Amino acid sequence: MEMIMFTSPGCKYCELVKKRMPPQFVDKVHYYDCTLKENENLVAYYSAYHAVRKALPVLVVDEELFVGPEAALKRLRELDENGA
Repeated sequence: MEMIMFTSPGCKYCELVKKRMPPQFVDKVHYYDCTLKENENLVAYYSAYHAVRKALPVLVVDEELFVGPEAALKRLRELDENGA
């Protein structure tokens, strides 16, 4: 399972999700700063351009986007409950 999180420096919601993330996912998530030019292609690949402008963080699980802290944490909890 591929897990990516687009974040931004100083984003309190990004930090909140990182702190509340189930422990088994901490090392599985790859973090990318969506404000860096070097990550523009990755944001574009996942069609996340509008999502990162709407709310952060944006969690990508197997190419499905979960926008905002509530959606990201909800998906992580579902994965945890299902033993992913």
